[in-house]
Amino acid sequence: MFPIPSRALAGAVAGAIGLFSLSPAFAHAVCGDRIFPATLGIDDPGVGDELALPTLTSLPQNGDGSREFDASFSYTKTIFPGFGLSVSDGPTWLKPGGYGWGDVDTEAKYNFFCLAPFELMGSVGLDVTWGHTGTDNMTNPFNTYSPVLDIGKGLEVTRVRPDPSA
Repeated sequence: MFPIPSRALAGAVAGAIGLFSLSPAFAHAVCGDRIFPATLGIDDPGVGDELALPTLTSLPQNGDGSREFDASFSYTKTIFPGFGLSVSDGPTWLKPGGYGWGDVDTEAKYNFFCLAPFELMGSVGLDVTWGHTGTDNMTNPFNTYSPVLDIGKGLEVTRVRPDPSA
């Protein structure tokens, strides 16, 4: 017989698998015949539901000379078509410097245009990093507000093949 916590965990895992297996998967940002994927360095101009578990970053030497390892988590939810909110946070390990969590980061993003014939789309947003929400050694004493503008344009690549008769 399983102890109660194990049964609860097994039920939660089975429920999550059931929910995820019933939900369809869609491309994140589509405009016309173009799909705009999100990358680790550049966000896509679309708005959609997503969960990033975790994004890992390693810096052998950061700006102040210490080694840094980050694991960030992010959750984005569409509130209404074209508008979404996201929340992200994660721990940081510094050597020397210790371990801690950074400040909570939120973003509101609105996809304001998609020109399908031109495979062009754009979104605007506001990113807020909330001060005093991290651990003592990783927090900032103030909030940071950053405007965001994401533009995506599909480009066609044409390959020119050499003429074999020449």
